[in-house]
Amino acid sequence: MADLGTAIAAMVVLLATASVGFLAARLEWLDDYVFGKLSKLLLNITLPCMIVASVAELDQASGRELIAGSFFYGFALYFGLLALSLACNIVLRVPRGQRGEYVFMGTLTNLAFIGIPVGVALFGPKAAFVAAIFILATNLVLYSLGVIICTRLSGVSGSLDLRAMLSGPLVAAVIAVVLFLANVNIPGPLTDSLVFIGDVTAPLAMMMVGQIIATSDFRDVVGEWRIYIVTLMRQLVVPFLVWLLLRNVVADQMLLGMFVVMFAMPVGTIVPMIAANYGLDDKLPAKGTVISTVLSFGTIPALVALMSLLG
Repeated sequence: MADLGTAIAAMVVLLATASVGFLAARLEWLDDYVFGKLSKLLLNITLPCMIVASVAELDQASGRELIAGSFFYGFALYFGLLALSLACNIVLRVPRGQRGEYVFMGTLTNLAFIGIPVGVALFGPKAAFVAAIFILATNLVLYSLGVIICTRLSGVSGSLDLRAMLSGPLVAAVIAVVLFLANVNIPGPLTDSLVFIGDVTAPLAMMMVGQIIATSDFRDVVGEWRIYIVTLMRQLVVPFLVWLLLRNVVADQMLLGMFVVMFAMPVGTIVPMIAANYGLDDKLPAKGTVISTVLSFGTIPALVALMSLLG
């Protein structure tokens, strides 16, 4: 884990970048059309380049253990989020028609747009590779078992969606793992090009987060009281407790730190679209995305500060 000063400085940079996106949206320079195009650019080009380039940060001696550990924690991340979401459904007495939406919000988090920039800012370029494997592991479960669980909770049917699995980051993660295991050395100029393109990811993603906040109607979201409780539990309280339990058990502190930080990510921006695709209400997840994203600018620094102070 980065020291407290470094961690706070990294979060300030990300917040400032999101503020630029907020301003650009208010000035109508970054509208919904541009957002849609930039999302495709980020998910299909810049983020995959960052992930593949991160292979250069690994060495064969420790890389295989890091891959195995990342897969383990990636699956643990999904099932941990799933268990917490189901528990919140019970404790908060979520209406039957909204249970699937709450589980989708709790398990499909913003690992790419916010998770990777935050991880790289705190732990360096190697964190992009770890985050990519987290995305690979969670997506494999989410779009199979996860879809069935979420849809049936709300009384509709859902099935395996292979097309949804094949995202740019997931394909890039597979390529990165194959390149590493095959011990393929990417030529220097190509690596430099991948890094140069991939470096666009973090500022682009955070400006898009600012656009999401700027274009939201907060009068429509403030009344969803359950989302506030779920957000604070999932993005601050539980991740911190997980870190307290595991900090003296897990040897690789970078891997543990990434697991905890990824646990604390807000609702993914794609959740409303996925919910609608399976016949669920898309308005509730849209509210969850806005509320959890806004609160994340407080919960993530608070979580990082607690970990740095007690680490």
